[in-house]
Amino acid sequence: MGQQRIRIPRKGISVILILSMALLLYGGAWMDQNCRMVACVGDSITYGVGAENGRNTYPALLQEFLGKEYRVRNYGVQGRTLLKDSRFPYTREKAYWKSLKAGADIYIILLGSNDIWEDCWDAGEYQRQLEKLVEDYRAANEESQIFLVQPPAYFPGAKDVKGQEKKMYMPELCSRIAAVAEEKQTGLIDLYHLTEDHPEWFSDEVHPNDEGYRQIAAYIYECIR
Repeated sequence: MGQQRIRIPRKGISVILILSMALLLYGGAWMDQNCRMVACVGDSITYGVGAENGRNTYPALLQEFLGKEYRVRNYGVQGRTLLKDSRFPYTREKAYWKSLKAGADIYIILLGSNDIWEDCWDAGEYQRQLEKLVEDYRAANEESQIFLVQPPAYFPGAKDVKGQEKKMYMPELCSRIAAVAEEKQTGLIDLYHLTEDHPEWFSDEVHPNDEGYRQIAAYIYECIR
């Protein structure tokens, strides 16, 4: 005997289609609600400048390390700063408001590499505004874990006079971040000492390459898990 075809009534097909569409539309949202959300806040290093593609940014690699029980979101914006009197403050960006609205379980904040290049750079003001930023994210989710990140090292050329001058500000920047972490009782992630002896991890004087982002993601994973 030949194989008999199974006929599904038209009403049954409609129900299957509706259920399939609902799964596509709402399945991702349901999964997010059942996962811990990690919000990566920052500048071009968070965004992933220097990576070959979006899969090699540190937030994307952190997602790999953390696995399916987490959802990592990249809220990085190129060229942004913490200082509000600078040309491109992060808090004026849509990404900032989206990250607040996310009410993430974990916030990883990496801002400061661009601040030391601004004419308005002021270490004391930077510290005060970083404290305020921590308070804002804590208000978004009182139970969230917040990690402040000391930026990766900087590798200006020997003849880059201005770059060499700005490099001298890095220890002060890192010290201010550590002070806020202690004052506000947040986690602290030190990428400066992780990277300072590894210029081969960088695509230029500031931005990591694929290997650099992998090393950074692996280190952050160890710090937050």
